[in-house]
Amino acid sequence: MGSFLILPPLLLLTVTAVSCVTGGFSDEFAAWPFAIALVVVGLPHGAVDLRLAAKMQGVSLVVAATRFGWYVLLMCGVVFCLWLNPAATLVGFAVLSAWHFGRADVDDLQSVADHKNLPFGRVEHSSSSLTALLQLAAWSRGLLILALPFCFHVEQSIDVAETLARFCGAGLISNISSVERIATVVACVCGSFELLRAVWLLTCGHVRMSRLILLESASLVFAFWALHPMFAMGLYFGCWHSWRHLRRLNSVLCPKLNFGLKAILRIHLESLPLLLPTLAVIWLMCLQFSDGVSVENAAFMSLLVYAVVTLPHEFLCNRLFRFLPHVSSANQIHLRRQFVSRSLSPPSLSENRSMAGKYFARK
Repeated sequence: MGSFLILPPLLLLTVTAVSCVTGGFSDEFAAWPFAIALVVVGLPHGAVDLRLAAKMQGVSLVVAATRFGWYVLLMCGVVFCLWLNPAATLVGFAVLSAWHFGRADVDDLQSVADHKNLPFGRVEHSSSSLTALLQLAAWSRGLLILALPFCFHVEQSIDVAETLARFCGAGLISNISSVERIATVVACVCGSFELLRAVWLLTCGHVRMSRLILLESASLVFAFWALHPMFAMGLYFGCWHSWRHLRRLNSVLCPKLNFGLKAILRIHLESLPLLLPTLAVIWLMCLQFSDGVSVENAAFMSLLVYAVVTLPHEFLCNRLFRFLPHVSSANQIHLRRQFVSRSLSPPSLSENRSMAGKYFARK
């Protein structure tokens, strides 16, 4: 099982343990993970969307930019919704983030073994019943991540949400006890589903995958219990979700490079055409909507940026999930080279049948 899967929960557990032993530092540095993610892994993993679209279409960056209007249009639509009804838009952003996080985590788990050896496959490449089961697993993981901060630190979590709404010129009316009860119920239901999923995989003989689910769930619960909710969420976003997504991006952006430091640096360089203007916008937002540029203000402004870009980013990620083949690691390397030589276009059904016919004819 790849280190890209094991490292995030272990890092989360390590940071949480250090915080507990040292008396807790997450309250003082609550905004730092999101601030660091502005330039390392976090924001760059989304700022590479333009380059990703160009690679998947097999066109130049300039041509891809001319076809990127749908992305900008969705961003403008979210900005309009933030102006019209900030509270509802932020709630929608939270729910969309839950799906985005959960689907990515579930897909990462499915990628560690060949689909023939799994009790269910990928969301886009399964039967309707199994697809529904996998989507349920994605919602369960995502809603667990969303509910845990409000379950353990409801006042601090609501304060973060109210600060975001205040930057949009609105306020949130929330009953703390009601929010805490709802979050607790959601966390218990989703946590139970995660446990059942791990037990089911164990009974099917997939011991490593079952253990990984238990490790991930335990690290999430421990981190959100012990750390400031903004610190824990920023740590998950940068060191877990975005980190794992870099490996997926590596399959398209750097198909000739193994996933490592060189590939990660290359992906960061590919993100610069969108990353630099986004950083400039965040800097201007800090000056316009807050009392100046600071770590805390930059972190909150980055959250507003994520609220705007997550919808189009999710649409592009959905296309990426369908684009990448679900095969074993050895075959994936071979197929990457084939996709590059074919302008990164996966074979059609007729091509697959033709190749299969030629194969059996030789036999």
